[in-house]
Amino acid sequence: MTDSRIRRAAALSLLLLLAFALRLPHLGWGLPAVEEEAYPAKKAIEMWGFATGHVHGDPETAGWPALSFYAQLLLQHAQYVLGRLTGAYADRLDYWVAWLVDPTPVILWGRLLKALLTAGIAAVGAAVGRRLAGTTGFWTVGLLLAASPLLVRHGQMIDPDGWVGLLAALAVAAILAVGAGGRRRDYLLAGLWIGLGTAAKYTPLLLAPSLYLVHLERLRGEGRSLARLGLDDRRFLLAGLVCGLAFAATSPFTLFNLGVLRRDLAWQGDHMALGHFGHAGQGVGWIHYLASVLP
Repeated sequence: MTDSRIRRAAALSLLLLLAFALRLPHLGWGLPAVEEEAYPAKKAIEMWGFATGHVHGDPETAGWPALSFYAQLLLQHAQYVLGRLTGAYADRLDYWVAWLVDPTPVILWGRLLKALLTAGIAAVGAAVGRRLAGTTGFWTVGLLLAASPLLVRHGQMIDPDGWVGLLAALAVAAILAVGAGGRRRDYLLAGLWIGLGTAAKYTPLLLAPSLYLVHLERLRGEGRSLARLGLDDRRFLLAGLVCGLAFAATSPFTLFNLGVLRRDLAWQGDHMALGHFGHAGQGVGWIHYLASVLP
């Protein structure tokens, strides 16, 4: 590794640590009362299957895809294993009772993960800033994201948005790399990050058209014909395949349990129409969302 790369890695590590440290004060706000939604942590507790004695892989909801649920479930199992080793829990039911009596340990672990994810957003944003504007871009973007009041505040809440933000940032970085060099690796990474982001929340799928447009620009820069709209290029097809596989692997029941998918998407449509984002009476929810919210 060259001296330049070592300096860049050190600067990125320093920024990541700074962003993470800014999210640690008051991480236990409100506890033992859980005043946030914390839905991924609560859904993960349900998926333990304490009544049946085995984990339920199907979260039985499609309002959000399942990546954040599985992440919290793995985190809770790591916490449980550590508790078994230290004698805090005798068995699975001990862990469940401890959650019912005082959810503080579970929520703190979940918030620590969210703090790390949002710190990662600052690090990835800084790396993109360096690509576009050198060292000045690195520190300007990185420090703004590290100290952003919105990111710090939401870095202490358990929801899918940390995964969405980090994976979307990684996808943007990969899409920029596609535009700059067009390596197969960059296409595959773009597809991977878009697929994983969509498995946390559906909206990162909107980055797929961006990848396609950059792909067309890449082909034009390479002097390639666009007669087939770029769909004859193996790199782009592989990116699409990786995207689909990443989503299916990390949120499989969203595709397999179509009854739940139809039910929850209909509910989301009603939710958008009847009061989401502080609005009410906006008519058809999806039209309002596409015409007013996303732009």
